[in-house]
Amino acid sequence: MTEDGKLDLEDLKLMSSTIIPNAMAAEALRMDPGRLAEYARKGQLGWKVLAPEDGSRVYHNREDFIQFWSGKPEKPPERTAEDLLTEIIELIRVQNTMLMEINSYVKSASAASLTEEKGLVI
Repeated sequence: MTEDGKLDLEDLKLMSSTIIPNAMAAEALRMDPGRLAEYARKGQLGWKVLAPEDGSRVYHNREDFIQFWSGKPEKPPERTAEDLLTEIIELIRVQNTMLMEINSYVKSASAASLTEEKGLVI
């Protein structure tokens, strides 16, 4: 809270709700709630909002609101096709390693069971 007892961005960061009412967002911005709702209904805000055109209440996505006003980039950088391909190749390598370990375990277990059945010593 600020010295005058109004909400600020830090107060919103401490909250756990997904959305915040328009009045709370306007208070954090030191803005008229009606004007903020008008911008939301016109789609002029840089964060996700729930702003029905029928005049009902406006709500703001708390995380997007904080991210926008914290100066952080709005979206993480897009992953390229090369990044995705590299991830797929790494996953295939991990799966192949796991399959080889399972295969060797099965072979050793079957060899052990055969030696027990036949009474052979290897």
